[in-house]
Amino acid sequence: MVGTATPQRTVAERPASSSARPAPRVVPPRALRIKTRRDVRRQLPQFVAVAVTVLLGVALFVASFDAFRNLEASYDTTYTRLHFADLTVTGGDVARFAGEAAGVDGVAATATRTQADLPMQVGTAKPYGRVIGLPPAGQPPVDQVDVVAGTYLDPGRPDGVLLERHAADHFGLGPGATVEVVGADGPRTLTVVGVADSPEYLWPARSRQDILTDPDSFAVVFAPEATARALAGVTGPNQALVELTPAGRAGDALDRLEARARAAGAADVQPRAEQPSNAALHEDINGFAEMSVAFPLLFLTAAAIAAYVLLTRRVLSERPVIGMLRAAGARRGPVVVHYLGHGVLAGLLGAVPGVVVGVVATTWVTRAYTSAVDVPDTVVARHPPARWPASPSACSWGSWAPGRRRWPRRASRPPRRCGGSPPPAAGAPGAGAGR
Repeated sequence: MVGTATPQRTVAERPASSSARPAPRVVPPRALRIKTRRDVRRQLPQFVAVAVTVLLGVALFVASFDAFRNLEASYDTTYTRLHFADLTVTGGDVARFAGEAAGVDGVAATATRTQADLPMQVGTAKPYGRVIGLPPAGQPPVDQVDVVAGTYLDPGRPDGVLLERHAADHFGLGPGATVEVVGADGPRTLTVVGVADSPEYLWPARSRQDILTDPDSFAVVFAPEATARALAGVTGPNQALVELTPAGRAGDALDRLEARARAAGAADVQPRAEQPSNAALHEDINGFAEMSVAFPLLFLTAAAIAAYVLLTRRVLSERPVIGMLRAAGARRGPVVVHYLGHGVLAGLLGAVPGVVVGVVATTWVTRAYTSAVDVPDTVVARHPPARWPASPSACSWGSWAPGRRRWPRRASRPPRRCGGSPPPAAGAPGAGAGR
């Protein structure tokens, strides 16, 4: 009819298309968590094996790395307490050099002394003796000694000496024993009044060329300065010692002092880094640091490989299950996270107890090491386990490749018939044939 408007349908009134896609189905996360627990129960021995490997790696890392840090702190504590020299100058006008060095910025203290290598006889042994002069009235400002048995030097006993601990332990000597030193005036019998540790001989090395010294062939004796000069046949000191402040060590004070020492005619200028005992101990510490990383890395690598094999076998065996989950609406991300979670779980099960075991073992390892080397001070501290999270990470890396494997959706389809055609859907013609 003319003038009659044709009604218009709005978008809301349009009938839904018969071809509209249904809302995607989503597999609830709880189902994947239940599946994870069942997977762990089914492969419990394999999971335990991976977790134990991680435990060993983490425990070794925590114990060895913390012991390495504690060992460094123990050495530094002894060096600081006994004022270990940063520079040792032998020969030349050491008195003039020491006086000039005292006025250099960054110098904490200076000292002079007499040192001589002389033949010595201890019982039937004839070691290569080293006599070092000390002020009998009190400790020197640099390179002090720590008396562990007996007493310090007595000004009223010029023949009383301190015997370095390594020699005392090896020869079985203590306060009251005697040693014979052949000096410039001939043999002289000295009485041991005490046994002492020295920062210069925490490791009894005679020189940089003779780091592994035979205990029967080397012994250090600390004598009153006057006695040391008489034995050496000199009238003045032949060695100067310099200790730097922390700011001086960080700056160029050491270079300037070395230049002054050579200008003063020094025959040998030895910084702390080249001191035989300190150099030997730092080589040992550096090796310890490398081993504290290498051995744990070996175990964590084995754990990653084991996690890779474990997860690869599981993913291959669950290929139809993965396809079913994808067909049921599970997104790829949650499925990948589900399988990666196996590796993370195994890593955490081993890492947490591994940290506890490593922390407990740190004290034992530190004390055993410092006792073996005879370090006077033992520092046991707990350091933040900054790198132990690498254990679950290692297992996650091992799980990453099998967890991200691509599986087609047809993995969930039922197997084909012998004729090659899939079974007919329910209600289709021929669905009931053959029954």
